[in-house]
Amino acid sequence: MLTIRLLTIRLEGEGYHVTAVEDGHSALKKLQNDNFDVVLSDLRMPGLDGLSLFEEIMGIRKDIPVILMTAHGTIADAVAATQRGVFGFLPKPVDHDELRALLQKALRQGEEISQIHSYIFEGENLGTWLQESKKDTETRTLIEKAGFDYNKKSRSP
Repeated sequence: MLTIRLLTIRLEGEGYHVTAVEDGHSALKKLQNDNFDVVLSDLRMPGLDGLSLFEEIMGIRKDIPVILMTAHGTIADAVAATQRGVFGFLPKPVDHDELRALLQKALRQGEEISQIHSYIFEGENLGTWLQESKKDTETRTLIEKAGFDYNKKSRSP
């Protein structure tokens, strides 16, 4: 609880809009009703842990970057989480410069995904452009997170 309050105060002081909740189930409820750019979660929480929360979020919106923090994680945990698609993994105590850099990177990715959404919704032929140009893996991953199905050349549900 103290960590949540301290992080909230610190991040709000830096100009971020923060919605803090106590557990994974509360986070899911918020995510179903409101729009968020990034999720910052503890790995170990009562009820729904951070990795399970990540899996649930990916079922709702694949485009939200999820950053996990933990005081108990190992390098193996961090590797496993990032291989599953977690945006970032931070050890506690959190280095605020590292957190800030990761949040900024996550927000930039969100902006790029929004631009891709614009392509999709404005009817641009994004699929043909991608197939012809064979864009790099990072770009293709972002586009898939935005919900684009290469095989159908359209937005997937």
